[in-house]
Amino acid sequence: MTFDINCTYANPQKYLYVRYIVLYCVMLCFFLSPLFINYLLLINSREYISLEKIYEQQNKLPDEEVIYGSRVYGDSSDVKLYAYAKKKPKIVVLGSSRVMQFRESFFSQSFYNLGFPGRTMLDPEVVANILSLHVPEVVILGVEFAYFNENYKESYNFPISNGIRGERSFAFTDLAVPFTLIKNRRITVKQYVQGAFKKSKRHLGVDGIINKVGISSDGAYHWTDQITEDVKSFKDKNFQQTMDMIKNRHEFFYYGTTFSKAKFQRFFETLDYLSVKELRFSYFSAFTSRS
Repeated sequence: MTFDINCTYANPQKYLYVRYIVLYCVMLCFFLSPLFINYLLLINSREYISLEKIYEQQNKLPDEEVIYGSRVYGDSSDVKLYAYAKKKPKIVVLGSSRVMQFRESFFSQSFYNLGFPGRTMLDPEVVANILSLHVPEVVILGVEFAYFNENYKESYNFPISNGIRGERSFAFTDLAVPFTLIKNRRITVKQYVQGAFKKSKRHLGVDGIINKVGISSDGAYHWTDQITEDVKSFKDKNFQQTMDMIKNRHEFFYYGTTFSKAKFQRFFETLDYLSVKELRFSYFSAFTSRS
């Protein structure tokens, strides 16, 4: 049996069709390969493990710090609420990012940090919802001056009102996350490639693995990259962004002529609620001078 090398030209139309399909597949693979690498990065970074697995990993070895820093789920409130309910600490701190450096090593009893960026956590409904998960012996409140400012309106949807999300699933839009990280110089191309083909044995999430940024087993937050200045584009380097917000009278720093009486009443309701629960509580503030 002989094979004519020129037989492909016997049917030019079929030959062009096959050639088109092959070229199309090659080009498709070429353009989709970055998305596949993005997928590998997200999977190997364990962005989609359940809250239970996150808690188990962070508390597996008491002497080993495991940082969870997700770039897919930027809001880690459900992770912290799950850990708080599971750990049942004797001491808890509530407040904004100002309290997120409280650590368990500061105390002689079990502790958990329920500080959340941009949230004051002082409304009585919020405190009541948190204590419905677990009632500690001591509550520390971080009193944010902005909470009492009638010019500042806090708006957020605290996840506890809808229950704690237990499952995390992949969404196609997540594939854009690594591109954004590279664009904003949160990760280098080298870190991007290494993260895609090497699975971390310790930390969790893209930020936790690459930048060592995120929450630890006691709920405290690690700003490793900002402290070490590894992120060249860190927008609040030397607190410049914060200073600009103060100078431009941003709503968070804008002082009204008087404090909001309604907000003070709400705060007193929170203190009354804690008293009724017969809890020991203390609070501290970061009030600053108008000058």
